[in-house]
Amino acid sequence: MFSVTTFNIRFDDTSERKKSWELRKTLTKSLLDKYQWDFMGVEEPLLPQMRDMKEMLDWDYFGVGRDDGFEKGEFTAVFYNSTRFRLLQEGHFWLSETPDVPSIHSTAMFPRICVWGKLEDSTDGRQFYIFNTHLDHVSEEARLFASQLLLQKAGLIAENLPVILLGDFNTEPETPTYNYITKKYQDAQLISQTPIKGPIGSFHDFQPLRPENELEKIDYIFVSKEFRVHSYKTITDQVDGCSASDHFPVTATLEWA
Repeated sequence: MFSVTTFNIRFDDTSERKKSWELRKTLTKSLLDKYQWDFMGVEEPLLPQMRDMKEMLDWDYFGVGRDDGFEKGEFTAVFYNSTRFRLLQEGHFWLSETPDVPSIHSTAMFPRICVWGKLEDSTDGRQFYIFNTHLDHVSEEARLFASQLLLQKAGLIAENLPVILLGDFNTEPETPTYNYITKKYQDAQLISQTPIKGPIGSFHDFQPLRPENELEKIDYIFVSKEFRVHSYKTITDQVDGCSASDHFPVTATLEWA
């Protein structure tokens, strides 16, 4: 078994202290120390935040900044337990009509990317792919286009190997985007073999104490049929009403089916 988490970290927003990375960095480290995830997909952090997180657990990562495919702009990336898992291949593409170059979909507000890695588990030699993404927050048309491109690319890149697809999809269940993805991959929250822990939703907008029914479910872990979900949890840790981000991390423990 191994654990996979998706966590929108939120860029270093200096408009309020509770949104600043200066405060949230300590809360983030406490989460990493406490839960010791094997994989953590992150969305939104800027390069200095990526460097800070890499130091926290000395993890390796794959991923890039969305503005140039290197280090500019918000990152989409995956930190991974490099003592157990080996990165064999990595890549990225933009969620636009021209996916191979920095670009924005015609109806989206910002450039959006997907990053991927091919990994090998040193305990049994099994290989699989992880895709992490962050879809547009304004346009359902852009999100649906992105999901169609994602599944097409995943099929070409991963071929017949197992796939984990995670990220901030900025869409709730039963939307065209969600319905399209779940024709191919399973929502880990819905197939957990043990009762899920924590609220169904994960986005709290820097109000971690808000009622559970006001949380939006927009962060997902999707898996191909080769995986069984042992457990699933939305982690609601907070300190004095402050949290490490405006999203709660969601995590699943996976095993081979």
